[in-house]
Amino acid sequence: MDSWVDHLSCGVLVLSAAQDHWQVLAANAVFRELFGNGVGDGEWESFWASEWGRSLRQNAMICWQQRTRLSYTLWDWQVTLSPEQSREAVVCSFVPLKKQSAPPWTSYHDAIVVVDRSGIVRHVNGAAEQLFQRSAAEFVGQVFGMPLVSGEHTDVDILQKGGAITAAELRVVEQTQADGITYAIAALRDVTERKRAEELLRLQERAIASSFNGIMIVEMHSPDYPITYVNPSFARMAGYGVEELLGQSATAFLAPDLIQRVQNEGYEGRHLLSQTQRQGHVFWDEVYVSPIYNTWGQLTHLVAIHADVTEQVHARRTLEESEDRLKIVLQMLPHGITFSDAHGRFVLFNAEMERLTGYTQAEANACGHFLPLLHPDRHDQKLAWERLQHLSRTGESQMFETTLRRRDGERRHVLVASA
Repeated sequence: MDSWVDHLSCGVLVLSAAQDHWQVLAANAVFRELFGNGVGDGEWESFWASEWGRSLRQNAMICWQQRTRLSYTLWDWQVTLSPEQSREAVVCSFVPLKKQSAPPWTSYHDAIVVVDRSGIVRHVNGAAEQLFQRSAAEFVGQVFGMPLVSGEHTDVDILQKGGAITAAELRVVEQTQADGITYAIAALRDVTERKRAEELLRLQERAIASSFNGIMIVEMHSPDYPITYVNPSFARMAGYGVEELLGQSATAFLAPDLIQRVQNEGYEGRHLLSQTQRQGHVFWDEVYVSPIYNTWGQLTHLVAIHADVTEQVHARRTLEESEDRLKIVLQMLPHGITFSDAHGRFVLFNAEMERLTGYTQAEANACGHFLPLLHPDRHDQKLAWERLQHLSRTGESQMFETTLRRRDGERRHVLVASA
């Protein structure tokens, strides 16, 4: 067994039962290092005469006769004896409980299972017990139940003792011993969290691909800023196929100075751009750009989220044009008209209102409190405030007569309608 036991970091000794003594078949390098020079070639007599040797010989006989696995503690060592089913032999493993001159194989993060040609488990480590949720006693001497092919590297599902299924990565190597016996050594690594992360990544990729907004990712290390990813929505928006866009320079869809701001300042924000589709159709693109950094804080990519806002832009412009026309009409009316915002500032103060009061719109807004200027009488000021509060609270229109004082001091009686 010299070839595969030398890959283990616990001490391993393989004994064969003879008529009146135990014959050593193999002892790995870790065993020899742990027990010193007393177990070198031709020096086993001193070992068998020691307390170690006497204890091992007695327990090995019990293990061999009863064909059962034994575990016991001797001084600072955990000793495990396992019978070989295929031949008259006992495999002894020694793990230091305190001495750490060599790391015990049971501390490996990967689960290790050693299986013979007949599919019988010969050894497992602590990581295997944890992965399968089974003790070593439930493993050793039993059929492994999982096909093992040398050189195999694949993902498998592990059925744990409680019925739960966990994902594991399986690697298999074969070792053929000098006596012709071949063992399969299976290393299994729990990849449940990796699988979950991969599934989450796939969900995110599907969400991005199916997003209504166009998404583009740009490589920032290259001087021409090549596009490394676009989703179907952006491809339709631009009038290209997805594959046609990959590798193109992002400057065809993003202003070069905007890309430079992201690169030089880490800029993040929204911009309204006029874009032209491949077919020549012009559309308005509201793009949100954001830098992407790696673990070391280095800028690697730019992500741009595009939204076709052509209809909204046209609607807003139509509304602005309507407002402009309305203002022109209101300026021409022979009545003083004002519009105020929520803060009391005049957004409209037509020409007739300027003539009536003697104030321009800018002067009226600069006053801060315009009512005291128009209403010299405190009683009229109070009534004016009450009417404004009532209008703000109820939205009800009112019509009333009052007295205004012009900028030049002249007083005029006016009819006011508020809504």
